[in-house]
Amino acid sequence: MSVALVDPLQLVGASEAAAIVGITVNALKLARKRGAAPEPIKTLACGPIWTRDQIEEWAAEKAARRP
Repeated sequence: MSVALVDPLQLVGASEAAAIVGITVNALKLARKRGAAPEPIKTLACGPIWTRDQIEEWAAEKAARRP
């Protein structure tokens, strides 16, 4: 994903991403290690960042898999 044209207001860090999905930051870190979370568009010194759309799509996929 190209970072050049991403609206900065649509970027989320790990805390925001975890809150959107309804998991803890530690669970997000574990999902990343397992390859189950979306790849961040960039990793900064403060941590990974994603677009809100990436995380909302992932949250919807996770919700669809729940019984």
